[in-house]
Amino acid sequence: MEKETLYSGMYGKHVYTFIKRGDSKGLRIALKPQSDPVDERHLEIFKKLQENSATDEEVNEFRNLHELKTNNILEAPENELFDIEDVSIEPPQKAQIFETVVCDECGEGVMSSRVTTNNNQNVCLPCSKK
Repeated sequence: MEKETLYSGMYGKHVYTFIKRGDSKGLRIALKPQSDPVDERHLEIFKKLQENSATDEEVNEFRNLHELKTNNILEAPENELFDIEDVSIEPPQKAQIFETVVCDECGEGVMSSRVTTNNNQNVCLPCSKK
């Protein structure tokens, strides 16, 4: 096994690496692009749905196409969907643990280092942008 370094950035790829701390053994799982082939009609209707311009017939057609794509993925053997390999990786540093604070706006728990104060209230970042 070749030694790699794990970068904790988000690169927009469907690649996931799981590591066992202590011995640097890991498993890298990458989605094969050909496992979900492009369906031009599906994309065409999807764009119309995003623009709120799809007809009722197109909405039904999209649902049927989407269900077919979903079933194809769920029924495919894993080796057709993913490249899976053992890797040896240096794990990232352990994350610092922060207290959980409840956002006064939405009521959800949020890491205290990700809270802002608005009008003497603890507010999560998404709520602070409203």
